Amino acid sequence: MGGANFGHFTYASEITPQGQLNIRYALSPVFSLYGNAGAGIFEYKHQDTYDIYFENEYLHYGLGMRFNLLRMLAGVNGTTERLGVYGFTGMGLIYSDVSATGMDSFGNRGQSYSGHSMLYEFGGGLSLRLSRRFDFFAQTGLNISPGDLLDGFETSEAGSGLMTQNDAFLQTSAGFTIKFGSSAVTHADWYGRDHRVDPLAAQMQETIQRIETEIDMTNTAMDSAHERLQMLQRTLEDLSHLVNSVHSEHIMSQNQEIQDLMIRVEQLESEVRSMAEQRMQEEKPEQTESFFVIAGVYRIIDNAETQFEELVDQGYDDAGIIRDRNRNYYLVVYSGHTTEREAYDKLQRIQSDVNPNAWLYRL
Repeated sequence: MGGANFGHFTYASEITPQGQLNIRYALSPVFSLYGNAGAGIFEYKHQDTYDIYFENEYLHYGLGMRFNLLRMLAGVNGTTERLGVYGFTGMGLIYSDVSATGMDSFGNRGQSYSGHSMLYEFGGGLSLRLSRRFDFFAQTGLNISPGDLLDGFETSEAGSGLMTQNDAFLQTSAGFTIKFGSSAVTHADWYGRDHRVDPLAAQMQETIQRIETEIDMTNTAMDSAHERLQMLQRTLEDLSHLVNSVHSEHIMSQNQEIQDLMIRVEQLESEVRSMAEQRMQEEKPEQTESFFVIAGVYRIIDNAETQFEELVDQGYDDAGIIRDRNRNYYLVVYSGHTTEREAYDKLQRIQSDVNPNAWLYRL
């Protein structure tokens, strides 16, 4: 997920054109990382007193973090999904190509300069959601460089204050954020659920996963029963060896005991089979929805999504989009049902109160 921001201008003695590209990736509903690259011109003229003039054609690029202050205070709700108040901080490099003439108030003469300097950025802004893919933003950032030649004039060592031996500039910008990609959850820049996800397909996937888990449990129970049968078989073999070693006069009584044991083994095997069959009957998967009340049929998914969103807005929480048997059409449904009787009752109510053209479809 990310965004591209366009339309930056820097305010000095006059408005000078700037251009910048931001790419942002949302880590959470509050924090996101961004990278930016831009170019522009600083220009200043003061010929009344000191005959100062400088022009800086610069490139800058950097990385930073943005944090949504409104969500940090109020959490994720309807207001913070539409409106964002954020701060940001970052650092990077600025390449300056400066030409300067004249003399400043400290007696420093302008000088030409080309080279890189560090750039530290602090600021904040406001964002307003226009649609699922577009936001409007306006922000202001203070850029501070430890370098002293962004304007072509060195600061006097006798100076005082925050900007001594540093150059800084304030950048105000406004534009639009274009959002790419998608998200399955409510995230920093995506709002609401992704309508391209078929709710019936998601439900089927959950049912399949549950059935697979139950099958694994049944297999484990069957393995345990098989181990018990093997243990009984080993016991029977031990008894057979014992019988062969007993004196002939006790053979009859021993044979009777063996027969009793074999009968008991058969009873145990029958009980194990009955238990396994009963468990498999109990763990049969739930019946899935096969009957649907249809609102419209479309070849194009975008048209189906439009009607789907209208049904959701009208309060049909069970609405969805399914594919027909041949997967040639997208069917927008009011609801899905497991029995034909239930689906037919729903169809009659909708035909009577809402849509006389609604019809019943069996998947």
